[in-house]
Amino acid sequence: MCCDCARPQGIPHTVEVLARSTYHAAALFIGKARGKSPGQNLPLPDGKTIFEVRPIGEERVYRVLGERVERWANEEARKQHDEVYERINRRRSRSQRG
Repeated sequence: MCCDCARPQGIPHTVEVLARSTYHAAALFIGKARGKSPGQNLPLPDGKTIFEVRPIGEERVYRVLGERVERWANEEARKQHDEVYERINRRRSRSQRG
């Protein structure tokens, strides 16, 4: 997917990413911007940033606001955290039985 980031009255910056969804593509853009990948000179997005995501080979463009990407990323992290602790608790309960 291609992910464009443009702040109001800003210059669009494009990054090509391998992503599972529109939100994932925008989150990867944020990660690259925060990581300051050499030679990319990406702006640091915020909650007001508008991301435009276009799957490669498609004409349609999906727009998502930075604050929604932040909420999505936090929810994904919470889900992963819960899954890890659920697995740990299952292992503990199995080892206590045996």
